[in-house]
Amino acid sequence: MNRKMTVRFKVLLICMMVVHAVGCSTRRIPKYVHKSASTGFEENLATTERISVAPFTAEKPGRNSFKVRLTGSVKTPKGEPFEVYIRQALIKRLKAADLYSEDSSRILEGHLQEIEMSTSPGSWTIHVKFNRGSRESFDVLYVYKFMAGYYASQAQVNAAEEFPNAVREFIEEVIENPGFRKFIGN
Repeated sequence: MNRKMTVRFKVLLICMMVVHAVGCSTRRIPKYVHKSASTGFEENLATTERISVAPFTAEKPGRNSFKVRLTGSVKTPKGEPFEVYIRQALIKRLKAADLYSEDSSRILEGHLQEIEMSTSPGSWTIHVKFNRGSRESFDVLYVYKFMAGYYASQAQVNAAEEFPNAVREFIEEVIENPGFRKFIGN
């Protein structure tokens, strides 16, 4: 009887280890790809001076992942910090609008105040304070909601897949913000 219990225990232990190993995976967030979305923004830019974007700072610098329901995590594509991912996405959007110049003396600075992810309910929260030196500043706080899914594995996939969409919509909020319009002289 002891031998049967020992074998069952070993089988149970192996099954638990396999389930734990599979559940504790890391899901990479896809790279940000700018998708054309006409907001009317580009139509009024003929006289606008181009801007540069300084490296972003952050309240929690270097953060590049979130745990998902204690079973796995989502992580940026190359392990870059969230502040770098968001800055690069903003630059891509500005380039698409022909508003970006690395050499411009007009420099937009950004500080990632908050980045949070929740899978119950599904949401990404992005809050950045932008400024131009110490003169002008404006805040953009955006909460992007998504269907997380009931199971942890599905929530992990959905959280990772939806982050680029959250960043895309956040950037559109930045562009539509009166503080940004004032900054670019529009």
